[in-house]
Amino acid sequence: MNEIVRYSWNKLFESTNIQIPNINGIIDINKINLITNYQTNYFLKHNEYNFFGVITLYYFENKYYLVDGHNLFYVMKKLYQDNGINYNCNVEII
Repeated sequence: MNEIVRYSWNKLFESTNIQIPNINGIIDINKINLITNYQTNYFLKHNEYNFFGVITLYYFENKYYLVDGHNLFYVMKKLYQDNGINYNCNVEII
């Protein structure tokens, strides 16, 4: 059963033990930096971020596995760690 829920970044990055399998593709550092810069500038102008889409986690044997939305996940994590802002995002649990 799939469901989309709202997670705070605090819960996503600090409370949820997310496993990131090595087989999930290449992380695009340039894309992450580009999106991070865009989101930072957007936040400075509008006092909110402009994220769309979802991060997809697979729940199995009491663990969460990141299966889609890797670049988005890393952008949000970087913004959370750099700025300490506890924002919300959409997470699909399958």
